[in-house]
Amino acid sequence: MRALPLTIYRNPLFEGCSLGGISERYDKVLVVCPEGHVEVDPDDPPENLVRLVQKRGPFGTHTPHLEPVAEPSEGCAPWMPGGAVASSGDSRWGDLLKTETDLAHGVPLEIFDRAETWDTFYRMSR
Repeated sequence: MRALPLTIYRNPLFEGCSLGGISERYDKVLVVCPEGHVEVDPDDPPENLVRLVQKRGPFGTHTPHLEPVAEPSEGCAPWMPGGAVASSGDSRWGDLLKTETDLAHGVPLEIFDRAETWDTFYRMSR
C-alpha cells in the first residue's frame, strides 16, 4: 500500500480536543494514496495512517475529511473532529483531492481522530 505524508496543523484554542488522538501525538499523518511515495505494510499499518472519507451530509452535501484507518476502540462512538487539519503542498495531494472530491488543490481537511465512549458522547451532547 502507498501513502503520502501530510503536515498536521493545530489551533492552540483546540488543544487537547482530540482526547489524545493521533493529531496530538504526531506532526504528520500518512494518507492512503495510490501515487504516494511512502510504502506502508497493510498487515501492520502505522498508527498515524489515515484515509480520505466522504460522508453524505444534510441536503446531499459531502463533507470530506481524514480519519484513522484503525477503527475506534470497542464501545466508542465513530470518529469525531479533534480540532486539527492536515494538508500538503505536494501535487499528489491536490490530485487525490481532485480525483476523490470536488475540492480545490491542496485544501486542508479536518482530522476526525477524537474517540469518546458512547456514555461520554451522550453526556456531552445534552
